[in-house]
Amino acid sequence: MITFLFSLVVAAQVEQPCGGLEIRAGQLRLAQPLLPDTWSSDEGKACLAGVAQWLQERPDVLSVTVEVHLPDPIRGNGTGLETAQGIKTTLAQAGFPEERINVLVPALKAEEGEGIVFAVSERVLPLVARVERTSGEVTAFSFREPPLAVARDVLLRTGTTVRTGNLATARLLLADGSALTLGPGTELQIVSLQVDGERRRVGTLKLVRGDVELKVATHAAGGQLETVTPHAAVTSNGALLRLHAAPTEVSRVQVLEGDARWGTARGQVEVHGGEGSSADASGLVRAAQPLLAEPGVLKPQRGEMKDPRELGWRPVESAVGYRVDLARDPGFSVELSSVATGEPRAVVPATLGPGRWYWRALAVDGAGQVGKPSKVFTFELAAPPVTTETPPAQP
Repeated sequence: MITFLFSLVVAAQVEQPCGGLEIRAGQLRLAQPLLPDTWSSDEGKACLAGVAQWLQERPDVLSVTVEVHLPDPIRGNGTGLETAQGIKTTLAQAGFPEERINVLVPALKAEEGEGIVFAVSERVLPLVARVERTSGEVTAFSFREPPLAVARDVLLRTGTTVRTGNLATARLLLADGSALTLGPGTELQIVSLQVDGERRRVGTLKLVRGDVELKVATHAAGGQLETVTPHAAVTSNGALLRLHAAPTEVSRVQVLEGDARWGTARGQVEVHGGEGSSADASGLVRAAQPLLAEPGVLKPQRGEMKDPRELGWRPVESAVGYRVDLARDPGFSVELSSVATGEPRAVVPATLGPGRWYWRALAVDGAGQVGKPSKVFTFELAAPPVTTETPPAQP
């Protein structure tokens, strides 16, 4: 059965302006309301600047109307309109488009008090993605609702942010035909995605943190899909990418198939299949470098794992370390875990349960770039023997 997630996206990770904001019944509610005689203070203007940014980040907001409610004597002398226009100017200076701001000074009703009201016009955002499968704790969240658990066949709207727990993964299918797999501890937002009748695509994803493998569907010329990380952005059309984002450290891209453009305002580089690049907080984008070769797996390639429970592969030239991925499926999306090691071998974690496991090895270079994956192999873990205690014989 298909369910619908009407959440729109992004939970603020910092303190919200005006003590907190929410849209309810067509109005923007401020936890610390602004008043006609205090909005122009430093605190009031800081609040309005935060409101402008908050509204601008919401893809569902079409426009906002600033309503100044004052008694008729004051309203009639032009004070109300002057106040509304001043608030409009402040919002526009803070980044919210002036053409999407209206002003109104309505007559004050008997049951109403003085104040400033922000009426918001919204649109229903399109459904642009489907959750194909999940493993572990996966949530999606919005401005209006707390994080909601998502599972297979949930549909996601433009703006939705998906977050995986530390032991969780998720695979999403986008409306343009692209597919992405979120690794553990990942947060990704579907900022926008549109495909017209001629299969031209315009879309942006935002990788806040974590790891994503993205298969970008091929579309008409110019139909690029952009993925933004904390330090750089990558655009591609018909490529297979891996992306890593650590907000306080570095962002990396590896192109396994096809071509991509990676960079910042300071510069961009072309990254071709079999190459990788990175960018740091300074905006420095490194030149594309070849990815390390795939490790040649030695053992085990199949069958039951015997003691010692060790995986092994041939050393890769220029590797400073290795990563081993283990999962219940060959797509590495179910019960995924990874082991880092400095040698071309690794011990199977004691936490793995009995049954079949798939595994692959990847080399890591001195810049932290993860190389091409080895072929995928399997091993079987036997269930631990069942022990029973024989009660002592009765005398």
